[in-house]
Amino acid sequence: MITDSFGKVLRGPATVEHRADALRAAVESTRKAQITHQLHDLIVVLERTGKYHLIPKRAWAAAGFEVRTVDPLATRR
Repeated sequence: MITDSFGKVLRGPATVEHRADALRAAVESTRKAQITHQLHDLIVVLERTGKYHLIPKRAWAAAGFEVRTVDPLATRR
């Protein structure tokens, strides 16, 4: 999900598969949304899921994004 600082949803939630092409597409999608919506300060936040969040975390960090991890209980609706 991508939102602006006011919480307006710019792009809905997404599930990313742990494959190189899917991760590249997700990072590129994030970069396109950043340009399209003119987002200057962007933080990628991933829900902690055991050890499975580490691969996407490394992919976004390698692309130059600031990445943070949150507890699943904090993201529960």
